[in-house]
Amino acid sequence: MRRPFLAAVATRTPRYRLVRLARAIAGLMVRVVWRRAALLVTLVAIGSLLMMVFATLSSARAGRRASMPLRITSASLKGSASDTISGSVRIRNEARRRVPATRGAVRWRRNGSRAMASLSTFAVPVLSAGKHLRLRLHATRPRGARAGRYQLFVCVDVHGRLARFRPKRNCRKAGGLSVRASSVVTLQLSAAALSIESAI
Repeated sequence: MRRPFLAAVATRTPRYRLVRLARAIAGLMVRVVWRRAALLVTLVAIGSLLMMVFATLSSARAGRRASMPLRITSASLKGSASDTISGSVRIRNEARRRVPATRGAVRWRRNGSRAMASLSTFAVPVLSAGKHLRLRLHATRPRGARAGRYQLFVCVDVHGRLARFRPKRNCRKAGGLSVRASSVVTLQLSAAALSIESAI
């Protein structure tokens, strides 16, 4: 019976209470420091992630600006009865540096189709920063084209010398053109009908 009595007496001593208080304070400090450290690590991770996102967005914007220095500000094309397509294009260098020479093209696309075919190409000379130029364009409508309505486009940097070629970014609609059925077919049918009538 002496040991429980001595243990009970020991728990009531000021030294024991002081030890318990010190242990409680130490445990509380450890928990607080751990929580703050975890919070600090979380904040650092979030900050690093945000910096990476902002850097990616800024580099993407800078890449888009640098990758497409030339912009077609205006373009106009018209067809004639002699299968000749003519017009003009206005190109501007929006970069802060001189852009080397490249190639452009006149293309068309039949309504309902996604593929564009090239009608002619033209040279785009060296263009200083912030400058623009105007070029006269000429093309010939190919023979044997299917009848229908066609859209005319002017494209720049078609070979991807300055940046990767993207039709939505490098081309601009310049007009429309209607192609009628070839008259040669009608003449051939008429000649065939005449030969049948003469045989009868």
